[in-house]
Amino acid sequence: MARYTTKELSRRTWPDYKRFFSQGNGWDHCGCTAYQGFHAPRDVRLWADKRDWNLNVKCDLVERRLAHGILVYDGTEPIGWCQFGPKGELPIRGNRRPGRLFDPGEERIWKVTCFCTHPKYRDKGIAGIALRAALGAIRRKGGGLIEAYPFARPKGGPETDERLARIKEWNSTRTRLLKAHGRFSEEVERHLRTREPLTEVVDGVGPVNAIYVNAKWVPHCGTVAMFEREGFKAVSILGVTNEFTARAALVALEKRSQRAAPSRESRPSRIVMQKTI
Repeated sequence: MARYTTKELSRRTWPDYKRFFSQGNGWDHCGCTAYQGFHAPRDVRLWADKRDWNLNVKCDLVERRLAHGILVYDGTEPIGWCQFGPKGELPIRGNRRPGRLFDPGEERIWKVTCFCTHPKYRDKGIAGIALRAALGAIRRKGGGLIEAYPFARPKGGPETDERLARIKEWNSTRTRLLKAHGRFSEEVERHLRTREPLTEVVDGVGPVNAIYVNAKWVPHCGTVAMFEREGFKAVSILGVTNEFTARAALVALEKRSQRAAPSRESRPSRIVMQKTI
């Protein structure tokens, strides 16, 4: 891990941030503005155009000191990112004053919302490095209660867990059907309805809907295990009406006419995890 370094997002590191979010990765178009309440207009259709729109918004927020995060570097190359910030920035309040993290008397609540890692550096602990640096930055800024909203991920793999073996086969079939018939075909829609729910037990919460992904890939919101390693405790399951999930639920409802979306009961659960420093 000694080869990797971290820096906070600032006017000085903005060129590195922009370079990191301009490499053709699937998350480039967001520019990490969604959790701050900004989304490119619907008439901005191309991902490259959405990226440019979102990065312009992010640049303005950085100039006004209304965006926080950690960049991870391999040498001089940015390879990872973690977004954090005071509650008032995520989503941002319209009357937020530049340079002030919290108003006088305001409860000090921080949020850690998003991780990105360059594909070449997956499975190297980059998200964990970014998270530890974010916690250090929060401590230097006075600390407080920190919340995160990760997914639970099974500890095993398809070789040892029959559930994961079935899901792996289901994913392979979905990929084959997508290539053969297209995303909005009846064949794909029928297959999506056979999605098998996956549950895991999280200490402090109990059984939750889990997510199964490639072990080398960390979901954008992180995993329960990586936050547990840093001393976070699970306290509840994030409700669908929460600010971070309401829009996603609306988008899913809008798309039901186009393809079969997983039911609310089977969607992976976001776990509310907290730590005070």
